[in-house]
Amino acid sequence: MRVRIKFTRNGFVKYLGHLDIMRTFQRCFNRAQIRMIYSEGFNPHQKLQFALPLGVGVLSRGEYLDAEVEDGQDPSGIRESLNRVSGDGFEILDVRILEEQAGNAMASVRFASYEIEFKTPISLDPVRYLEPEQILLQKKTKTGIREVDVKQLIRKMEMNGRILSMTLGSGGENSIKPELIAADLLRQSGLSAEATEMEVTRCDLYAEGMIPLIEYQTKTHE
Repeated sequence: MRVRIKFTRNGFVKYLGHLDIMRTFQRCFNRAQIRMIYSEGFNPHQKLQFALPLGVGVLSRGEYLDAEVEDGQDPSGIRESLNRVSGDGFEILDVRILEEQAGNAMASVRFASYEIEFKTPISLDPVRYLEPEQILLQKKTKTGIREVDVKQLIRKMEMNGRILSMTLGSGGENSIKPELIAADLLRQSGLSAEATEMEVTRCDLYAEGMIPLIEYQTKTHE
């Protein structure tokens, strides 16, 4: 049985790297006595798949993990057991059983929503920023630096007080970091990105059709 787990990442946990997050969940599954499915071979390990690893320093209200567990375990019981042992910084929001033919979390991601909170009052105009036909930025990839038209990756962007909200293409080559967009918006507004303090929060991840990942190819019970 495969389950999809939605969880938050708050406080000091934002400074943990992806491998640390993975090890933390491995220990949590053990402490919570969740009956896991393990890989075969000389070094068996729990079968876990994270949707889209988050950069160090970024908070999240919508992270996802797919796990293979033994049949017959109640999703709500898994959520309660994990919350009892996860400690500060993590909260398990939901656990759902995946449909039999469902794809994995990482391959299903198409979009991600973010909020960037500026620590001081600031005036930005996302509407004007999106007026050009192209917005070309330098993006670091596995093969080096290349120029990308990021306007094609921005599905939505708006400013409300000190909060800049945006929904961006995510997954594979269609991914772009929100910090890169925010820095360019600041520069075009005559502000220094390096001198502007901000906090980034990932709000949720979505599959095709902007379906939240927790609702995509899942069911609440068998």
